[in-house]
Amino acid sequence: HDTVFGRDVAVKLLNRDVPADSVAATRFRVEARITGQLQHPGVPPAYDLGTLPNGQPFLAMKLVKGQTLHELLKQRSTSEGLSRFIAIFEQVCHAVGYAHARGIVHRDLKPANVMVGAHGEVQVMDWGLAKVLEDRHSPAPDDGKAEPAATINFQTEIALDESDSSETRTGSVLGTPWYMPPEQAAGDIRSLDARSDVFGLGAMLCEILTGEPPYNGRNAHDVRLQALRW
Repeated sequence: HDTVFGRDVAVKLLNRDVPADSVAATRFRVEARITGQLQHPGVPPAYDLGTLPNGQPFLAMKLVKGQTLHELLKQRSTSEGLSRFIAIFEQVCHAVGYAHARGIVHRDLKPANVMVGAHGEVQVMDWGLAKVLEDRHSPAPDDGKAEPAATINFQTEIALDESDSSETRTGSVLGTPWYMPPEQAAGDIRSLDARSDVFGLGAMLCEILTGEPPYNGRNAHDVRLQALRW
């Protein structure tokens, strides 16, 4: 609770066992600064970036109440019209377009990272895999040190839960296999640009229109191979 303004806020933290000087902590700080630079109605505003007594960073931001687009798509009936979901998608496109104009790509666009409020407000969440493309808007040097490439083996990561298409995969392959373009599925991190996000937007639109993401396999590994080969 923010006692100065008398409002509830969200506080984003790392897991307690993550070292304060780890790559994950560096990415967290980069995410916080990127989020703070994106002043758009479709991106939740950041209020403060600080450090806990254990040295880990924390991010205070707008508390977004509502449901994810992923949840809404699962709940919709077959008779429900598409106009509501297309309107949500349009707002997502505006937010992503703004980020691209700032030289920033999200790299993990999916329905689970879109929050829809009770009054129709749409927020693109979780900029933890975002990448800065242009130095003039860079909140921190993007020299690759903050990239969590090869920190966790993909095979080990997907073994944790092979059924949840909303889970973000980390390690040598960044993102969520059900919605990623082939260059991302290949782990070619440095070749990702705004076009990769456009692919992610198209994957979301595919699910809105058909009820399924572009790829669908027995597990995350199969889906990643589809993303890589198709």
